[in-house]
Amino acid sequence: MSETYPGNPLEVIFSERGQFERYLQFEAALAEAEAELGLIPEEAAREIVRVAVFETLDINKLNSDTLRTGYPIAPMVRQLTAACRDDLGQFVHWGSTTQDVMDTGLVLQIRDSLIHIEDDLKQLVRSLADLAQRHRDTLMVARTFGGHALPFTFGAKVARWLSSVCRHLERLEQLRPRVLVGEFGGAVGTLASFGTHGAEIRERLMSKLELAEPLAVWHAARDSVAECATFLGLVTSTLGKIGHDVTTLCTSDVGEVFEPVSGGRDASSTLPQKQNPVYSGRVVANARVVASHVSLLLEAARQDHERGPQGFIEKRMLPDTFVLTGETLVTTLHIIGGLRVDEERMRANLDASGGTIMAEAATMALSPHLGRLKAKDLVHDACERVGAESVDLVTVLGADPEVTQHLTPEQLARTMDPENYLGNVGEEIDRVVAHAREVAQ
Repeated sequence: MSETYPGNPLEVIFSERGQFERYLQFEAALAEAEAELGLIPEEAAREIVRVAVFETLDINKLNSDTLRTGYPIAPMVRQLTAACRDDLGQFVHWGSTTQDVMDTGLVLQIRDSLIHIEDDLKQLVRSLADLAQRHRDTLMVARTFGGHALPFTFGAKVARWLSSVCRHLERLEQLRPRVLVGEFGGAVGTLASFGTHGAEIRERLMSKLELAEPLAVWHAARDSVAECATFLGLVTSTLGKIGHDVTTLCTSDVGEVFEPVSGGRDASSTLPQKQNPVYSGRVVANARVVASHVSLLLEAARQDHERGPQGFIEKRMLPDTFVLTGETLVTTLHIIGGLRVDEERMRANLDASGGTIMAEAATMALSPHLGRLKAKDLVHDACERVGAESVDLVTVLGADPEVTQHLTPEQLARTMDPENYLGNVGEEIDRVVAHAREVAQ
């Protein structure tokens, strides 16, 4: 079980029980479809449905047998066959193959997991929209390569996180028709074992499981599974970016935001003053692990001919990718829901540069009079003096005749006020928040 998210529903879906329950769901639906077409007796179908429950299985024996066979389906079929009365078990798994069961079972797991991921993404959209709106006008430093760049607002930073999450919801809606497709083809995808009934059985089977029919058998065409994994990688990449931003803003030298309190007096075992951003750290770590899993799942998609051993990679990595994504989403929700913002510290950090953060504003104000490059060089030299002489940029520029010739003290003061150099971030925040409210409905 997950140490950070013990109630993770995705862990339940991808558990041993969750896996076999979906395999059994396939076998029961297959028997019903075949009985409807007269391929197996109706009595056999009813018996197969009766025994196709998890409690029928001897899991210890099944796992032991799987070590010998490599896949769990043949041992599972033997147990179901033995559990049926009156020799009706001979019709279990009639005409099907291991890959049909495992692929369709996997899609059923994916379908159920995506429901939870969508719910959590929508909740995150709502939480981020509230945060962005609340801090629409909270001034802070915009940082590029770790250095102070321009005035910004915390609402704008959050809105850009939010826009990415909105796109993930759009991606999720778009990928479902491609991913939620069942598998049924027999040994190499020809349906030869079903005679003339193969296509009709597949149609009925997928209808019962509420999955789309495949355009072509995808035993060895894993692009849809890889697309789903890549989607999870994109989601956790955005969450990792949020976690990294929060982590750096939590540092003692910056101190602009703080995570929800964790650990109480035991946040550190030895340092009483420490409050480590442990939740954000987990998010960043999970995002890196998922990224590595996605790389391997893309490798697994390159299967040999009609099926190859690459499927063992997929079977190992995809469940963990889903579970980690679910954990990372819930941890991010916890962070955003309890994030503490120090607006005064944000403003103090903005003012700490001695006005050099407004250098571009000064350059743009002087460019119509001096030309852009001359204005840029003048302001650059003035910024050098700010650092060397411990004065602010307004003072240096206000003492320069080339500046005062074109800008009055009042004009210079307005130019150097960060609140006057935010561009269209307010409108951008409003637009993103309005879009997010619609997306999260």
